[in-house]
Amino acid sequence: MTITSPPPPPPDGPAPAPALEPPPDARADRFGGTRPARPARRGADRPPHLLGAEVALGALTAAGVYGFARIFDSFDFLWPLLVIAGAVHVLSAVLRRRGVGIALSFLAVAAAWVLVATWLFFRETTFALVPTPSTLDAARLELDRSWSAFSELVAPAPVLTGFVVAAALAVGVGAFLADWAAFRLWSSRDAVVPSLTLFVFATLLAGGRQRVASAVVYVAAALVFALLHRVVRLERSNGWVTSERATGGRALLGVGVVIVAMALVAGVLLGPRLPGADSDAIVDWRGLQEDDGRVTVSPLVDIRSRLVQRSESEVFQVSSPVPAYWRMTALDDFDGVIWRSSGTYDRVQNRLPVPSFPSRSVEQVDQEFRIQSLSTLWLPAAAVPVGVSADLPVSYQAETSTLIVDPDLADADGASYTVESLVPTWSAEQLQRADPALPDSVGDALDLPEDFPEVASATAREVVAAAGATTRYEQVLALQDFFRTSGGFTYDLEVDSGHSGNAIVAFLENRRGYCEQFAGTFAAMARSLGIPARVAVGFTWGDELGTDEAEGTTTFQVRGRNAHAWPEVYLGEYGWVPFEPTPGRGAPNAEAYTGQSASQVAPATGGTEPTPPEGAEGEPAPPVTPETPDSLPGEEAGDVLNSEGAAGADTTSGRGGAGTLALAVVLLLAAAAGYLALVPGRRALTQRRRRHAAHGDPSAEIRVTWREVADDLALARLSPRPGETHAETASRVSAALPDQAAALHRLADAADTAAYAPNGPDQALADAARADAGEVRACVAERLPRWRRWLAALDPRLGADRAPRRHHVDRPHG
Repeated sequence: MTITSPPPPPPDGPAPAPALEPPPDARADRFGGTRPARPARRGADRPPHLLGAEVALGALTAAGVYGFARIFDSFDFLWPLLVIAGAVHVLSAVLRRRGVGIALSFLAVAAAWVLVATWLFFRETTFALVPTPSTLDAARLELDRSWSAFSELVAPAPVLTGFVVAAALAVGVGAFLADWAAFRLWSSRDAVVPSLTLFVFATLLAGGRQRVASAVVYVAAALVFALLHRVVRLERSNGWVTSERATGGRALLGVGVVIVAMALVAGVLLGPRLPGADSDAIVDWRGLQEDDGRVTVSPLVDIRSRLVQRSESEVFQVSSPVPAYWRMTALDDFDGVIWRSSGTYDRVQNRLPVPSFPSRSVEQVDQEFRIQSLSTLWLPAAAVPVGVSADLPVSYQAETSTLIVDPDLADADGASYTVESLVPTWSAEQLQRADPALPDSVGDALDLPEDFPEVASATAREVVAAAGATTRYEQVLALQDFFRTSGGFTYDLEVDSGHSGNAIVAFLENRRGYCEQFAGTFAAMARSLGIPARVAVGFTWGDELGTDEAEGTTTFQVRGRNAHAWPEVYLGEYGWVPFEPTPGRGAPNAEAYTGQSASQVAPATGGTEPTPPEGAEGEPAPPVTPETPDSLPGEEAGDVLNSEGAAGADTTSGRGGAGTLALAVVLLLAAAAGYLALVPGRRALTQRRRRHAAHGDPSAEIRVTWREVADDLALARLSPRPGETHAETASRVSAALPDQAAALHRLADAADTAAYAPNGPDQALADAARADAGEVRACVAERLPRWRRWLAALDPRLGADRAPRRHHVDRPHG
C-alpha cells in the first residue's frame, strides 16, 4: 500500500497549502475559507423520516404537558399549553430548515412566544394585537397572585392564569431546547430532558389522579421519538444507499414499533404486578417534610372562574326557621396579595364555646344540613354556632366560628348534621353605642402590608370624612354606602379575579367588580381606618323548597351560584358584625343596622352578570377549592399553623404544598448543577481514559488524537464527513485553516498509517501526530467565538464514546 504525503516544507517554514479554487456558488465562512452554497433543491438530501421525528418530538412535549393534569383540577390548562408548544416546535423547525443560526432562532422564538402568550392570556390588554405596558402589568399581577396561592394550594389546584403562564414559559423554553438538542446537536438523550423535567416536576407536586395514564402517555411518546430519531440519524449517514434510505427506515420502524408496543404492554400489565410494586418507597421524600400543620386554601383563590360558571348543581339543603347567610369560614390574614385564615382547630362534642353577647341581641336558630357536593372540609352554619350534632367527627375554631370535618374524610359530601346558632338581631342604636375598646385578641385583624396602596387608605379617609362619621359603626356604614351607591360601583363578573393591593387599586379606578373585590377591598379599607375587619365566605340562603308548618321550618336548596363573600367588622361587645357592600346583596336579619333589605339577586342594571330567573340567587358557583384546614382536627390545642401559610405535605393523600415546591426547586437546581459539573468533567475523564487505554500503542494513540481533532473541528462546522478519507478531510479543512494545512496533512497521513499500514506506525510518528493535533486544536479554539466555546463545554456529545467514523482510502491495485 502506498501512502501519499504532501511535499515537505521548505527550510524557512511550512509550505503554504495549495490554493483551492472554490466553486462559483461557494460562500465565505467565518474561518476565512469557503463552504458550498445550499443546493438548489432545498431538502433534496433531507432524511425521509425527518418530519416524522419532528412530529414525534412535538408529541413528546405534549406528553410532558399532559402530565400537568395531575396537579390541576380541570383540563382548562391543556389547550393553551399545547398551542404554545406547537408554535415553538413549528417555528424552530422552520428556522432550522432554512439554516438560521441558533442565536437568531432563539430571539425569533422568544418574540413569537410573547405574542402567542399575550393573545392567549391577555388579549384584552393589547393594541392591534400587540402587547402594551398593560400586558406586562397584567402578567405580573397574575404571576404574583399565583405565587401567593401556590404557598397554600395542594394538588389538584385550580387553573389560575398565573400558573398557566408560568407553565407556558417552561413549555416554550423546553420545546426550543428539545428541538436544538434533537436536530442541531443530534442527541436524542438530551432532547428528552426538557419534557422529562416537566413530567418529573408535575409528578413531584401531583396527587393520585392520572398517575398511570400520564406515565403511559409519556413513556410511549419517548419511545416513539427515540425510534424515529434513531432512524433519521441512520438516514443521514451512509449506512444505507441513498436511493434505499426510505426503505431502510421503514424496515427499522416496523421492527421498532413492535418492540415499543411490547414494552408498553409489558410495563402496563406486568409492572403493577411485580413483587414490591405496592410497597412503601425506599426513600419517602414526601415524609421528609415536617407535618406540623395543614393549609387553609383561601376560598377566594378561584372564585371568579366558579362564579362565571353559574353552577346549578345542588351544594346542600338546609332546614331552618329563618333564612341566613350560610357561613363557612372567615379569612383574617391579609398579606397584600391574598386573604387567608390562620389558627388551630379542636375536636368538639356537641357543645361549642358560647360568646357573651348583650341580652336581647341574638336569637337561637336550629338548622339541619344535608351536604351533597360541597367538596370541602368546611361545614356551613348560620352566624355563630354554639352546638353541633353529627355522626362524624367535627372540629371547631372559635376565633373564626368555623366548623370542619376530619381531614381523613376528604370532604363533607354526604354528611348530615344539626347546628344550633346564635343569629344576631342588632339594631343601629345598639351598634352606635358599641364599646370602642379593642381586646388583644383582635389586634391581628388590623394588620396591613407595608406596601398597602395609599390610594385605598386615602379613599377610606375621604369617604368617612364626607359622611361626617365619627364612631366605628358610622364609618363602616359610610364605607358600605360608598360601595353600594355613592361610589358609582357596578357588579361585573368580567373583572379578573384577585384582591391584592394591585387589584384593589384597579377596583377603585374602574369601579367594577364582584363580591371578591367588594368584600376584600371593604375589609382592607376598614383596617386602614383602625377598624378590625375580615372576609367571610359562604352562601346566600338559596331557593325555598317548602315549609314544614308543624316544625316551623323552611327547606332551602343552595346551589353553586349562591356562593358569596362579605366583610365582617369587630364592634365591641357585639363581636364580629357582617355588612354587605356588594350591590344587589343583603343579609337576612340585618336590615335594621345595615339599612339593606334581604336580597340575593344581582342588580338588573350595570355589570355583565345576567339577571337570574325569579327565585334564583345572584352569586353563582362555589368559590371553594380547599383541601385541608389550618391544623389537624383533634390535635392538641395550641398546634398552631405555620404563620406563612405553608405546612407539611398531606402524606395520606400524596399531595404536597409549598414544601413540595421547595423540594422540587432543590431537585431541579441540583440537576442543573450536576449537569454543569458532570458534562465538562465527564469529557475530561473520558479523554483521559481513552489516552490511558491507548498508551504504548502508537496506532491507538494516533486514532485517539485524530478523534480529538475531529471533535474540535465539529465546533467550527468542519467535522469529517461520512465516507470521507483522512486526506480528503485534511484538504477540505485546509481551505478554512490555511495556516494549518501542513499539520492537517501530516496528521491525515499518520491516521492512514495507523489504520492501514501493515507494520503500523512507530512511537515517533504518534508523538509527531500529537504535536500537529495540538497546533490544529489551538488554532480552532483561537478562532471560535467565546459563546460557542461555552456551548461546546456543555455539549454532551463532544468527547462521548461512540462508534468511530469510517474513512476510505484509495488502495493501489495489484
